[in-house]
This record gives sequence, structure tokens and C-alpha cells, in this order.
Amino acid sequence: MTSIDLYLSLLSNVNMRITLKRMLDQATKHNDMPLVTILEAAIHTLDERIEYDERNGMAWQLPQKHLIPISRNVRINGRRTTLKLENEFWETLETLAYQNKLTVDAICSKVSEASEGGNLTSAMRVYVVRSLIRNNVLGVG
Repeated sequence: MTSIDLYLSLLSNVNMRITLKRMLDQATKHNDMPLVTILEAAIHTLDERIEYDERNGMAWQLPQKHLIPISRNVRINGRRTTLKLENEFWETLETLAYQNKLTVDAICSKVSEASEGGNLTSAMRVYVVRSLIRNNVLGVG
């Protein structure tokens, strides 16, 4: 594994932890205890991975450019808007769109409608994580 692969792995773990924490907050708010249990276990596992990487000095070597969200224009129901997500989320969205024979714009429109006016960026991150869980990519579920 190259050093860039290690950096991307750490970044992916940190981004995933942020998203899982947001999902945990929502699950707790809605008293969804089975989901709370799953999310707490996933966060604990990520914390262990992140702590290991930090002990080995990787966190301090991570280039700052990987931490900056990327802005892209998307069309939600035909209306252009800007969405900021980390590269890993964009790549996963593109993969999900390809697998489902949709466009990223179509997925964004679907998620926007489901979020009922909530924060679209957060809703997109939750959509990606739930898709990964549903497809058993994270080994959860």
C-alpha cells in the first residue's frame, strides 16, 4: 500500500466518522435504537482505526488539500445549485449513479425531495453512507 493510499484511507475514515456521527445524532433524536447501536459500533471501529493511524504519524502527514470539499454544480429538478462534498463522496455518488443507471443530478434531485428542504450536503452524505450500508460495502447491516 502506497503512502497516498494510506492517506486516502485515513481521510475516508475521518469523513465517514463525521457522517456516521451525524446519522447517530438523527437516529438518537428519533429513538431508533437498532440503528443507534449499529452506528455506535461503526463509529467505535473508525475511532480505533483513526487512533492507530494517528499513533503512526499519518494524521500529521495528510495533505490539507484532501480535507477541502469540492464544489460542483448540480441540477436539482432542472435548477442549478452548488454542492460541496469531499472527493470520496463525489466518487461514490458517481459509482452509485452508474450502478443505478442514473445521473448524479437525478440522485441529487431524489435526495433533495426526500430531505424536504433540509441541508442538502448532509442529506447527500447520509444517502451515500446508507447506500454503502444497504449494499453491505461497510460490513454493517
